[in-house]
Amino acid sequence: MRNNNILLMGPIGVGKTSVGRELALRTGKKFVEMDEEKKRIYEQIGFSLQKCEEKYKKYGIIGWYQYQKPFELYSVKIVLEENDDAVVDFGGGHSVYDNEAQTREFLGLMRLQKHSFLLMPYEDVEKSLELLSKRNEKDDTELNRIFINSATSRQAAKHIIYIGEKTILEIVDEILNYIN
Repeated sequence: MRNNNILLMGPIGVGKTSVGRELALRTGKKFVEMDEEKKRIYEQIGFSLQKCEEKYKKYGIIGWYQYQKPFELYSVKIVLEENDDAVVDFGGGHSVYDNEAQTREFLGLMRLQKHSFLLMPYEDVEKSLELLSKRNEKDDTELNRIFINSATSRQAAKHIIYIGEKTILEIVDEILNYIN
């Protein structure tokens, strides 16, 4: 059975949170921010900040990223189980999987979702990275390159919206047009 969640995916700094909050206001739905929920959920299956930091020191941002993947997938599962009429803002990596089993599980969860949107800056990767680097305080280029090129995000999304220089209200209107 499909639910009435509206899921927003996309790279870091694309505007998922801002769009999600406005979309929740306009639809009267609850707003759920995956990056906030993960703090509660990760602990349920043994997330260790110390281990995460060790992975970062030893392998850099990619080690940190890979350590978090099982926790991200678990948090997606829990948030989707707990909500059936919310606007859900996925963290940048919550829709990105390169492990075959994780990809299958994630896409299985997403098949049950009625409204899923991938927000991307532009079709062009380099132009997208340039826009995102202007928006982000820290350099997330390495992660955003992975997120932008993710096949799972594209497969999970019912619609891709290229935000370019659109305003939040224009993006929300576009999403509402797809839903209605």
